[in-house]
Amino acid sequence: MIRAPEVLIASDTGYLYAVDAGGEELWRAHLGFAVNDVAVADLDGAGGAEIVAAGEDGLLHVFAGDGEVLRTITTADAARLVCIPATGDDALILAANARGEVLAR
Repeated sequence: MIRAPEVLIASDTGYLYAVDAGGEELWRAHLGFAVNDVAVADLDGAGGAEIVAAGEDGLLHVFAGDGEVLRTITTADAARLVCIPATGDDALILAANARGEVLAR
């Protein structure tokens, strides 16, 4: 059985760690550059949560709860995430740069 992570830890050494409630590491991903932000949302509307990690290199990495890489999106600048939480299908994650320009949604 796949356990969903309870805690996500972004590091400036380029790793994203997923751990359970007891602190046991479930998986880790090396993104190569500092991980600036992490967000969780049901991006595909299928009822499960996907994980988005924004890197200093301008890449957005989308993971399944088990750590499988679902998609990588290239942006033009180091990315930060802005999350607009909501219920149902209305949640929104924006990727922006340090100047506040939206890079991806």
